[in-house]
Amino acid sequence: MNNSLVGKKRNGTGPVARRRSYVLARITDSHLGDLNAAKRLVDAAVQSGCDAIRLDKRSAEQGVVRSVLDRPLLKYPRLGKTVRGVARELEYSPEALRELRDYCAGRVDFVVAPFTLDSLAVADALEPDGLMVDAVAASNWPLLHAMARRQKRVFLATGLLTEAEIEEAVELFNGHNLALLHSVFLRPFEVNLAYLGVVAWLEQFGRRVGYTDNEPGVTMVMGALGLGASVIEKALTLDKDLDLPRGGGLSPAEMGRLVATIRETDKEPLADIRKKLIAAQSDTFDDDQVSLVAARAIPAGTVLTEDLLSLKAPYRGLSPRLAPEVVGKKVLYDLEPDDFITFGMIEL
Repeated sequence: MNNSLVGKKRNGTGPVARRRSYVLARITDSHLGDLNAAKRLVDAAVQSGCDAIRLDKRSAEQGVVRSVLDRPLLKYPRLGKTVRGVARELEYSPEALRELRDYCAGRVDFVVAPFTLDSLAVADALEPDGLMVDAVAASNWPLLHAMARRQKRVFLATGLLTEAEIEEAVELFNGHNLALLHSVFLRPFEVNLAYLGVVAWLEQFGRRVGYTDNEPGVTMVMGALGLGASVIEKALTLDKDLDLPRGGGLSPAEMGRLVATIRETDKEPLADIRKKLIAAQSDTFDDDQVSLVAARAIPAGTVLTEDLLSLKAPYRGLSPRLAPEVVGKKVLYDLEPDDFITFGMIEL
């Protein structure tokens, strides 16, 4: 695939140069765990002229606490009755993923978005063309460090990161082919919270910039292109009427029209804006981001070590970035497996 563009740091004299845009079709949950449906989505992405497909690898059993996995979830009866049941139906086995990866070979790039270290190991075996850091996984610092040890192309969704965290991530991926994507995932989508100017602001890091969203239409995508985005991620679905946990996407025909328009888009002047977190977006994805939890039962008075800690969703405990502040401290109370780690339960 043509991905020859490399961004330059802004110097105040104009926008960064952009050549051919790189379009990723995000394969949504509309496959419902059916491998043949996923292959049809790949076919649609190829026919639409997309450069890549992006597929999630979540490993929910390792990445979400048991109390959430066992929670009733009756909204998607065709998939299951609990969060665990739905997650299992939507997850592909390593063998199915290999078959899908082979199906993409020579036709479209295969990009994987791992959410845990276990899912990253599965992705390694697939030899993907690139790795996506989803917005909700971007705070999983151990995962990012592990990904940085792979010499893979990386797409980093920045929607839930602060300015300082973006700077830290860019430094971590120094030497990688890194693209920074402004990401907006709001339910329902609100145009006034898209903050598309962040696309231009991201140029200062000297990396290729892009945009990923869940808007029902394509208006924001076109606006992002005008602000200098050269990587676009948009969800693709076979059935727009499906009500799914992580949303739908464009139909194959709509994706084809979007890609055709992108190929004709000329770059427009950029504007500066400071990076800001969107409070509503942060609240929406607290259930998906990981935090520090007890890896097993920990008696009161135990000195915490790394092996006693795990990272699981939802975001109810301390950030993974605070792990160094916790290791070496005594716990004040008995902890059960999956209990969230907070400063109130450790001796400071």
